[in-house]
Amino acid sequence: MNFPPCLFETSYNIYHHQPHSYTLLLVLTSSSALNHTKVGDHLRVHYSKMSASAGDDNLPPFIPFSKPSAPLAYTSSPCQLLRSDLITFLHLLPSILSIVTPWRPWPTGSYDELYPSPGNIFSVFNHVILFITQGFFILSTPLWLLFPVWMVALYVFVFVSLNKMFCYCLNGSQGTFESNPAVLKQLGAHADEEWIFINGVAVGRHWMQANIDRLSLTFQRPVRGALNRTSGILFDVIQCLIERTFDYCTNDVRICYEILRVAMLSPVNKVVLILHSQGGIQGGLIVDWLLEQLSQETLSKLEIYTFGCAANHFNNPRVSAKPTAKHPTASAISYIEHYANERDFVSRWGILHSINPLPAVAKSAAMRTEALAAAGGEVGIESGKARGGYQGRVFQVPESGHLLGQHYLDRLFPLNRKMREVVFEEGGVWDMHVHLGDDEGDPAHPEKFVRVSDARYPFTSFEIPGKNGGTSLHPPSTPIASSSNGELAVETDADEISKAPRETTGLKVKDLSRLYMYVNGGSPPDSPVESRRSVTF
Repeated sequence: MNFPPCLFETSYNIYHHQPHSYTLLLVLTSSSALNHTKVGDHLRVHYSKMSASAGDDNLPPFIPFSKPSAPLAYTSSPCQLLRSDLITFLHLLPSILSIVTPWRPWPTGSYDELYPSPGNIFSVFNHVILFITQGFFILSTPLWLLFPVWMVALYVFVFVSLNKMFCYCLNGSQGTFESNPAVLKQLGAHADEEWIFINGVAVGRHWMQANIDRLSLTFQRPVRGALNRTSGILFDVIQCLIERTFDYCTNDVRICYEILRVAMLSPVNKVVLILHSQGGIQGGLIVDWLLEQLSQETLSKLEIYTFGCAANHFNNPRVSAKPTAKHPTASAISYIEHYANERDFVSRWGILHSINPLPAVAKSAAMRTEALAAAGGEVGIESGKARGGYQGRVFQVPESGHLLGQHYLDRLFPLNRKMREVVFEEGGVWDMHVHLGDDEGDPAHPEKFVRVSDARYPFTSFEIPGKNGGTSLHPPSTPIASSSNGELAVETDADEISKAPRETTGLKVKDLSRLYMYVNGGSPPDSPVESRRSVTF
């Protein structure tokens, strides 16, 4: 049995390229039911810029986001998962400042978390106080043995009281938030849709309101925010570890689940769930509950989009072996997309670590088998493909930063000068054209490649129009693309490659994103004809 090379090669060498060049990676993952297995499909796009931005020199040094050993399956022992998470966390610790860097620019003013507005300054000040006091509290725990119990109890009581006071200043008493209707051009539009946002680490009421207003402005829909209350950065990280490794649903998770469940059972036609950072962990737990409680007809209304997802799994079981008219994606949840910055500490600890399950040393068949087993997959004699825990299409952006507004939305969906609508730069990442050539690779760009498994076995990828009017469910060998700002060089690897048309034109990066079609109030078609976007990998 020949194992697909895309499952066993590391991503490490991809980052040793020339200065001022970036890589956009779309990782396409899919799930199966019963005897089917799961496969990770990698689409990596190289985008060479003529010059770097002013802040590039200040970025933290890049460390490969996947450590040499494979991540454990999320169903492994909680103690083993906790140990693995801590090791990965320490492995990535030198780049922890990538969460907040670059500090500038602030193209959308108060929507950007680090812009020096009164609300932002107040939030940052509270977090600095909490970080210092929580750090001192954690480091002081060994010293408790030197003091009487009553003194330790008094110390803990005073600390907890002060910690709750500062957290209340950040969170307030409100649990849900509504976006400002003033940012909408047309009130009442898209009344058949419900958009819900769950925030990530360190977000209180001020940043929550700014985030949902920015999302509402970007997609021209009202957005409801379900607040994942912050307890300070350090305690939030501890909570993430507990939620990830023990699948523990905190009170915030239970409240958010109820909000989403009510929305799913309401008479709307579509429910869009947007998750950021720790919200991805909580969203994954909520999805696990929804899959148990709701009917397939109800689940088909749900769409999920994540940014900087910190989760170690995202389930989406298949409901049929092949797509049908009723279920064009053949999955319980039709549309899942993940957006992750390549040098974002949280993304590298979360989604990017989880979708790269195989180490670089898996060269022989025996080592591949061992690597697959270590990754929590099942090695099938007939398929030989790893069974992973992440479902959805993953867009890996060649940038740093973890803040939703400043580091994700500003880059993916930039606003015009009046900050009233999204305006994309001509020739940018979204507008790159793709041409599929005949050669087996581009010697000038040996480190840039695309890996896509055979789209029909076991899952469909995206359809691409052929030059003779037909379509291919997987790309041929080597697409070459160009744009006004750079070039795109990719290499594919698929089974039965000879059956694909040898030339394809017109495919752009934005053609693979369903979320892109919602920008400025747009609505993507739900017809299965739009298979490039509609199929969840």
